[in-house]
Amino acid sequence: MTCTRDADARVRAEACRVIGEAPKDSPAPSDALAACLNDEDETVRVTAAIRLFLRDDPRGDQVLRDLGPVDQGSPYFAAFHDVWYHHRALNPAD
Repeated sequence: MTCTRDADARVRAEACRVIGEAPKDSPAPSDALAACLNDEDETVRVTAAIRLFLRDDPRGDQVLRDLGPVDQGSPYFAAFHDVWYHHRALNPAD
């Protein structure tokens, strides 16, 4: 979690990705991700928001909504596949 405060935005984004994979039974990883939602770097903010979404934590939802449509030209397109898959698993009727 210390790496979420690294000087390098790439390190912070990767830390968010890794922290997002932690077990959901502890609030500490989600709180660390939520703290990254105000990061100066968009990639860090989006990575934290996606990982929160996958942890069923709504604190990053606004960051994701603010991105607008994510198409194949977006640097976040591959990451949003996880969001779509998770949403479909929770809402099979959609």
